[in-house]
Amino acid sequence: MTTKNKSSITFPLTIVIIVVIIAVVWWSSADPLGTRGGKLPFQKGATDNETVTPIPLSSEIAALVADKANLTEIYTDTTFPFSFQYPRGFTASSLLAEDSYTVVVQNTAERSGIQILITPFPDTDNTLTKERIEADIPGILVKDPQLVTLGANSGQGLAFLSDNPAFGESREVWFIYKGQLYQVTTYSTQDALLQAIMNTWQFVAGR
Repeated sequence: MTTKNKSSITFPLTIVIIVVIIAVVWWSSADPLGTRGGKLPFQKGATDNETVTPIPLSSEIAALVADKANLTEIYTDTTFPFSFQYPRGFTASSLLAEDSYTVVVQNTAERSGIQILITPFPDTDNTLTKERIEADIPGILVKDPQLVTLGANSGQGLAFLSDNPAFGESREVWFIYKGQLYQVTTYSTQDALLQAIMNTWQFVAGR
């Protein structure tokens, strides 16, 4: 990046592994891509060294997310100003770490879910583009980018396909809101679930 006072995007994908109620975050500030090797919280049955094919939604979950009326659960975050709806049968939990905040929506039995990683981003320019992400994170795959806007103060975000050595092709939605970088990710094969949840996303006024 050549613009002065630009904050580099150095947190492309931190994977949180949750076992029952114990959560561990592995953080590496030295290598911005060093956190791309872990498994998603709802991914099971694979060793750390095994490359996993993206897990598709079951027919039951696919039918569930096809109708907004089935998104009966509401998550309102107590730390950051946002809320969204998600399907029955899923749980939503959050984890605060020293340098990040993570929300996981998951159905472990169906091995389905999304992860939301939130990290500080003090740059006043809150527009994300393919070129900016690739400049700040050399080597990252940004495939089929689409512009997204989630609110008046969120700037221009980006939805795109990427990859991860632990679970294959991923669906990403990144945007900036009030000095925080939001990175939403799941398997590319579970894009319908991510879209259904993100279509209900709201920023909470006054927070």
